[in-house]
Amino acid sequence: MGAKPFISLPISRRSAGLCLTGAFALAISSCISDGANRTGGEYLSQHGVLLQDPLYHVTLKGIPVDSFWTTDAEPSHLADTILLVGSDSDFSAEARLAFQLDDINSLFRLDSLDATSLKLSLGFPVPPIGGDELDSAAKASSADTVDLEVVSWSTTDSGLTDAQWTDTLNTWNNRFLIRNDTVAALERFHPIRDTIHIAFKTAYTTGSIQAQPLPNLHAGLVKIRGHKNLIECRIRRIPGKSTGPAMLHLGGELPDDPEYVYEPILIFGPYGTIAGTPSSNFMQTMFVGGRRGVNYSLMYSGPKENILTGKVRGLHVVLDRKTLLDSIDADLQRQNLPLQPRTTSGDFDLSYFVPFAKMTLPLDLAKTKLESGFPLQINMVTSIDSLLGDTISGGIRVDTVQQGVPRILWHTYDPGNPGTILDDVSITYDPVLNSGDARLRKVILKFSRDSVFNDTSYIHVGESKQRTTTLQGYGKSFLSLTLDADSLVLAVHSYLTVRPEAENNEYRDSVTGETITDLERRMQKFLHSGDSELSLRAIHGFQRLLNRTRSNANVLQDFQFQPSVFSAVDTSFIVGGDTTSAVVDYPVLSVVAPKLEGKSLKVDVELYLFPLKAR
Repeated sequence: MGAKPFISLPISRRSAGLCLTGAFALAISSCISDGANRTGGEYLSQHGVLLQDPLYHVTLKGIPVDSFWTTDAEPSHLADTILLVGSDSDFSAEARLAFQLDDINSLFRLDSLDATSLKLSLGFPVPPIGGDELDSAAKASSADTVDLEVVSWSTTDSGLTDAQWTDTLNTWNNRFLIRNDTVAALERFHPIRDTIHIAFKTAYTTGSIQAQPLPNLHAGLVKIRGHKNLIECRIRRIPGKSTGPAMLHLGGELPDDPEYVYEPILIFGPYGTIAGTPSSNFMQTMFVGGRRGVNYSLMYSGPKENILTGKVRGLHVVLDRKTLLDSIDADLQRQNLPLQPRTTSGDFDLSYFVPFAKMTLPLDLAKTKLESGFPLQINMVTSIDSLLGDTISGGIRVDTVQQGVPRILWHTYDPGNPGTILDDVSITYDPVLNSGDARLRKVILKFSRDSVFNDTSYIHVGESKQRTTTLQGYGKSFLSLTLDADSLVLAVHSYLTVRPEAENNEYRDSVTGETITDLERRMQKFLHSGDSELSLRAIHGFQRLLNRTRSNANVLQDFQFQPSVFSAVDTSFIVGGDTTSAVVDYPVLSVVAPKLEGKSLKVDVELYLFPLKAR
């Protein structure tokens, strides 16, 4: 995990092949048409764009990438649970649960002499989509039964007012369930540790509801009867004991119907499972923000440049604008074609109109693994890097924060008055006192005025983590931070993305022009097992890159290969006896690995270019 996700690569000028197609705008309808009477030429004329002939079809092979990095997988998955075991996988996860005992009589249902009178019930519902694949993954475990550790924290309302108790609930649940670095802060509250045994190989075949006693938590709870209580648990594999790959999708947020039995539930009393247990003797997870207090945190220890599915972990690619224009010009010159003059000053350089463009990412077949062969939907998001305040002129900013010395790194501005600073945004890097861990540090992100965005995360010396936040005054933007921790200093890599836009990857019927909605006919934008490359439309991104620049600044264009929220399609789903396709509605844990040459990445680019006349 120590590899830096921001990788700056040397730029080399590459020549590219170019082929010329068509002499007039309307002659390209077969190339860029979205259907009958929807030619690129008609679209251009409707928008008053004046074109010079001809249209250039440019194919650039092996363009070296200026820099690339990945955003980490979404760490916190509220209202969902997943559990991974296995020592031969780069994935790991821990399920997190919260139970609120507002009924002070709940603990009196425990038999103080019977340590098995408190059980944690875990169910494994078989989903209608992808159930066979989940069952196969579970059966791949090398052992019938796997040991898992349940770490619990318990706090009561003893000595607290009702208002203080409410504040305690909000603080603990926000810290434990929603944020992703909370366990480090909770560890010093003397966690209670129990071990449960889960039958992985039969979890889905039997639709099993497995209840396991928590004797150590039981021993602690019987001592505090008569109080309200909050119990928070993390379930994780025991290192060295859980072998073989397996994934279990635990019952997370399920509808309030008989299937609630698959949710994580605490059972009080002499009952083996939730089936047949009186309602007064079991407790579902609490509600947090209108959702059940269940969650999982996903970790990945593999190469930083890989695209992951699960939620979203995208690969960002930045091309150098001058290198791209030089590559285009070199081939235009060899073809004895006129070059487009470049603007040497001003904030807008109108060079070309781009009616169609795509970027192709080469893949490493040996390292790309799609779970159960599910095809994955990938999207392209393009955006423009900002100037990151008045101290840096674009690109990836690198700062060093000394331990114990707060440092202001960014400013936020009034959207209506860009010259007015609203907030100073600082980072503080400090040791965690009384934690018992000399390598543990906390990183405090602080806004001088808008404190709602303040956040604290925890990191160990030698570790690298990523965070994402927003900065007011930059519209729909996000600030991507990579934190590399040393004993006395924190290296902060930051990149501010503004005006992100998802490329339109809809496909239209070539005759009717109607949008294609059938999944089978849209498979061309899905990644399949064995695909050696991934091609996505990048029209807006290249239009911005070619036509937008800033005086005396290096404003970059960010192309992001990003898995769809619905991360996989089951092509063997059967409805009414017919095989169809359906979106898999649970996280699919797969790796999409770009093909690197050493530490360098190259992409192919295809462009249709219209040189623009002066207006």
